Amino acid sequence: MEKIISPLAVKLTLPRKWRIHNGFPVSLVEPYRTGDIQITPDTAKVLREADDIQNSEEYDVDEFMGSTKKERRILHLVKWLDYPDRRDWTNEPFDNFSEGGLEKLKEFHRRNPESPRDYRLAKD
Repeated sequence: MEKIISPLAVKLTLPRKWRIHNGFPVSLVEPYRTGDIQITPDTAKVLREADDIQNSEEYDVDEFMGSTKKERRILHLVKWLDYPDRRDWTNEPFDNFSEGGLEKLKEFHRRNPESPRDYRLAKD
């Protein structure tokens, strides 16, 4: 959950490839409750729990293996830490990397200056 828009709507962080609107009514997101009493959820608690869920699905970059330009986007071929098999490598856009991954991406481009690079990644 990215943001609580109102008591009745939330904004979710969704994968870009889904290409759907990210605003949803709370009734589709909150757990179903039986009974007549509707308790307003504690928004701070909900956001903390959502942050924990989001952080638990992060993977660490072991090494960047290449980069390609696909349409107007740059995709980086990533070998993930603890996932050495080639079938586990994925092509990821710049937005999917945290600070540690960005440092490894900068190092990859220092070693491979001719590889396609995202415009947000400053040249060293």
